[in-house]
Amino acid sequence: MASMSRTSSDESINAPNLRFHVSSSSEDVYRDSASRTNPEDILGLRYRCPLCIKSQHQHNFHCCSCVRNGNIVHSNVAGCTQKENLFEKQQKYIKTKGGLKDLNNRYEEYMREQRSSENLQCEIKQKKKKIQLLNRLVSEKQMFLTKRKEQKDLLSKVNFD
Repeated sequence: MASMSRTSSDESINAPNLRFHVSSSSEDVYRDSASRTNPEDILGLRYRCPLCIKSQHQHNFHCCSCVRNGNIVHSNVAGCTQKENLFEKQQKYIKTKGGLKDLNNRYEEYMREQRSSENLQCEIKQKKKKIQLLNRLVSEKQMFLTKRKEQKDLLSKVNFD
């Protein structure tokens, strides 16, 4: 009896394993004349789970196939503002997750472009500074050369005299 040796904290962590045994008649076809919005309703055929139909008004129990297919809604339908079943919520979540991934990709692309444009601007500034330094160096060399030429002319004039 391994279950007897469990502590009370172990039992509070693990949910009880409830399996509802629903007869094969739970998947029987039944006619619903009240609502005719789905394509199955137009044909007059709908698959309904007797446990789920009965529990809608009394308790919130669902069979395994309804849970597996996502045909369950919030346990307090009257107090719930969104009356989506689990499948619809999962589809909405997947769509939102995909949109978020797309937005993230677009943001990363934008940031790459920003970084590349910032890098180009930095390179342009560096090149401009380098050009200014080179221009100043050229002007200093020209001044130095003109002084040397003047000195040469002066010395050559003195030597010829």
